[in-house]
Amino acid sequence: MTRWLLVVLLIGVSVASAGAQTKSLTTREHRVARVNARWIDRAGKHPSFHFSVTVESGDVYQLQLQGADLVWRVDSVALEG
Repeated sequence: MTRWLLVVLLIGVSVASAGAQTKSLTTREHRVARVNARWIDRAGKHPSFHFSVTVESGDVYQLQLQGADLVWRVDSVALEG
């Protein structure tokens, strides 16, 4: 059985006193409890691989892996409760 771990990188933008913007990075880990669905979008030159997963908290994430550059994206999040 393959175990998944979803790591979400959050980028927060804050304003410094001099008016310049600074970025802070925060990482959150969520253990995947269930893979609900997976599908491939073959439109365009490179395919995109999509996944719908439920994490232990009950939140549902829709993820996308871009086939061209192998970059993961979080398409949407549905929060439980």
